Amino acid sequence: MNIRKRTLLAAVAVLLLLTQLCACSSKSDEELIRDRIENFMSDYNDGDLDAALENLTPKTRNATQAILNMAESLGGLFGLDGISLSDMFSLGIAFSDDEMLKVTVQSVTIQDEENATAETELSLNSPVGDAAYSIRFVMQKKDGDWYIDNLLQQ
Repeated sequence: MNIRKRTLLAAVAVLLLLTQLCACSSKSDEELIRDRIENFMSDYNDGDLDAALENLTPKTRNATQAILNMAESLGGLFGLDGISLSDMFSLGIAFSDDEMLKVTVQSVTIQDEENATAETELSLNSPVGDAAYSIRFVMQKKDGDWYIDNLLQQ
């Protein structure tokens, strides 16, 4: 066998090996959904409202941002003009001792290629008292990644 054929075979073998490695390291839809919810909760507990909103579908993110903007506009009526809700949120989180919210994903159900739900237990740790809620995260897949579309208390 000449050197060109050996080099070509070696290149094909390396390419096949890399393809196998990439295929093995990709995450399942369930893992991606669990990661998204974990990122959302981490951003929330860090007091980073803008980063938390990035975990939502574009439609839900835009609607949430519009509601926040309207609330900030109304704040001027109460003498809170110029104070952003994002800053107030961050300040509120800064005064909490631990994670304010903790989520445990109980199960993930994938309906089709673009829709899923995640059943969770959401624990609230607040100075007023602790509470637990069953929350369903409605998930949508956009551009190959999963995002939170809605939260429903059960």
